[in-house]
Amino acid sequence: MTSVAPSGPSVLVADDDDGILRMLRALVRSWGFEAVTATNGVQALEVLLGPNAPSVAIVDWMMPGLSGLDVVRGLEAVPAERRPRVLLLTARGGVADLAEALAAGADDYVSKPFDPVVLKARLEAMFRRTGEGGGAAFGLGTLVDGRYRLEERIGSGGMGAVFRATHTGLGTTVALKIVRTDRADLPQARARFEREARLAASISSPHVARVIDCGVTSTGHSYLVMEHLSGETLEQRLLARGPLEVAEAVEIVAGVAEGLEAAHRAGLVHRDVKPGNIFLARDGDLQTAKLIDFGLAKDVTPGAAPLTDHGEVIGTVGFMSPSQLLGEPITVDCDLWALAATAVAMLVGRSPFESDNPSLTIVNTLQGETPRPTALRPGLEPDLDVWAQVAFSRQPHERFISATELALAFSDAARGDLGFSFVDEHPTP
Repeated sequence: MTSVAPSGPSVLVADDDDGILRMLRALVRSWGFEAVTATNGVQALEVLLGPNAPSVAIVDWMMPGLSGLDVVRGLEAVPAERRPRVLLLTARGGVADLAEALAAGADDYVSKPFDPVVLKARLEAMFRRTGEGGGAAFGLGTLVDGRYRLEERIGSGGMGAVFRATHTGLGTTVALKIVRTDRADLPQARARFEREARLAASISSPHVARVIDCGVTSTGHSYLVMEHLSGETLEQRLLARGPLEVAEAVEIVAGVAEGLEAAHRAGLVHRDVKPGNIFLARDGDLQTAKLIDFGLAKDVTPGAAPLTDHGEVIGTVGFMSPSQLLGEPITVDCDLWALAATAVAMLVGRSPFESDNPSLTIVNTLQGETPRPTALRPGLEPDLDVWAQVAFSRQPHERFISATELALAFSDAARGDLGFSFVDEHPTP
């Protein structure tokens, strides 16, 4: 049984399959939660009955020692207010089996093979039911720091909750993020949060969400105030409407690239570029792509003090570069790989490395063949396959060297006017 450095509210992940366990741990960590692992049912129950038990657990139904169902039954004596919530991971999808699990006390279940998007949504829903989270102590109408009135909860995650709020003095609408305060690593969590404010505020670009204010309430809650954006994330757009038209994808990639260039000039690597962190802000008929959430950003300027351990894997599976998945030193190349994966996702509706089996997504990223956009969406310009060979080359020195170069080449390739070919070496103009 092992644990990793805390990054958010605690989640127990229990599975006797080492590959699935490592994959679940990577997913949970990439979503901003702390992952504590167990390899059998006895260990899982021991953790959940311990003094520092996680409030949520993902437990495989079939495990040695005790089954996932036995683990659920073993929690019966725990008072309801302290009882961990358990999500069973199961290949048993029969109605009778699921009814038995729910009757025994399981709070939710996900059938194998599972969709990471569904697992993440159900995990976050379970945390909301526990009352854990940065915004749990703040009801609508609460006045934060005497200035910001909370109007609507618009998001939540491992680091905290986000509200639409009104500045009572100015009458303006803002987005206010409140950090969790019930974490064991509170000093480090606050340091990360304050760093996000400083880093994001140092970037000047219309394609990066603007930071307006930050502070600490009288109750000790750190908060961050950002411009309120009307619109939707790219992830929401793709889920609602499917793949984008090529021209719109080109425009969005160009905007995000401009925001990334501004961040990279400031010495920052975002580390979590993906559709969920790209906001499509609307102002009348005008759409502006904005990079949001610098909570995982890394300062790569010489002498910068690290707030994460060397070798710690942070990001979102499907958009992380091979070096990032392997815990190697962070460079701007991590953002470029993620931007390229996001560009393809705009055209085909998902990460080009995504598999129905999440563990295979990691394998595809590390060892799979270079994605071919034309194979994923017939009718695209063949030059996009050449562009992808450069963007996802197994040799880092053969890839694009900046977000601007990547975006310009993507635009050219989308029009069938790339201007170079890829022949096992760096592309020759």
